[in-house]
Amino acid sequence: MRVTVCGAGPAGLGIAACLLSRGHSVFLYDMPEYGDRIRPFQQDPSIRCTGKLVHSGRLAGASTDPAEALREADAIFLVTHAAAHQRLARLFAGHLREGQVVVMCPGYVGGGLAFTAALQEAGSGVLPPFAEASSLPIISQMAGPGEVSITGWKRNFLLYRPLELDEHPAVQWFYDLYSPLQTSRHPLEPGLNEINFIVHAVVSLLNASTVEHGQPWTFYRSGLCPAIMKVIEAIDQERTQLEEALGLVPHRLTDLLFAFYKDQGMSHGSLYEQLSTFEPFAKVPGPLDFSSRFISEDLCYGLVPMAWLGQLSGLPMEYTNLVIRLATAYTGMDYRETGRRFLQIPN
Repeated sequence: MRVTVCGAGPAGLGIAACLLSRGHSVFLYDMPEYGDRIRPFQQDPSIRCTGKLVHSGRLAGASTDPAEALREADAIFLVTHAAAHQRLARLFAGHLREGQVVVMCPGYVGGGLAFTAALQEAGSGVLPPFAEASSLPIISQMAGPGEVSITGWKRNFLLYRPLELDEHPAVQWFYDLYSPLQTSRHPLEPGLNEINFIVHAVVSLLNASTVEHGQPWTFYRSGLCPAIMKVIEAIDQERTQLEEALGLVPHRLTDLLFAFYKDQGMSHGSLYEQLSTFEPFAKVPGPLDFSSRFISEDLCYGLVPMAWLGQLSGLPMEYTNLVIRLATAYTGMDYRETGRRFLQIPN
């Protein structure tokens, strides 16, 4: 399978290494403003991976030109900030062809639907089918030039796949490398079971003084306390109520975390115990300003669309909306309008 991975950060490079390790051909793409990430791989296409996966491989190419990046691709993996999805749709609209598949890795809430809608708005003559993972299946970080370290795997995450993609190599790759997985037939289900967006946004906002003082801090060790956990649990309850309203099976965050990480020592105790004692989370740094992905991505593409879907389903989403309003009060940005919106419940 020939794959174009979109996103040359640690997540994209980690996914590229995982694909290479299973014998797939990988082309690396990023948007023109991130050319500094692409140029080193144009000079030397080697990728080295350490940690949970030890592998060395060579990219088939690297470019900021969408025409070049998509020309030979069988599958297109979007491993970028969710805010880039709409821009990528505009860049890709004139270069897609029949037979290609898009993989949202992850898409956040409704990512594949939003990407397809953006392609339509951009006048794309081709609307590829999409698969969507509920979470980035790896924990990764840069370890040096051309080198990425994978420090954790996720298991039992949800993978949306329409019937037409059941046998596609892009879908089978997930089962080959990350099994056991849970299969979904509903395009909203993966995003609503993404494990990070509630925790990231709430902990960041309720540690405002720590964030704004600009001193390094550990997100899961110094940022958590029982009072903050009560807010997280209240929003998680609203999330599971929304799942029920949409006809989906509800999954509590505690159960998702245990399923993802039980083979790496995750407990099945309280949510506070899980997040504050899991060793791979110990050194995760907290954000140093409110422009971090924990707000610009987790809140805007997780909590905001969840709030809109709740409103459309007749649910008050009291605590979800409270946290969104708190973020707006902090920054002056109207996140309900600038985040991902749903004006009707997708079929």
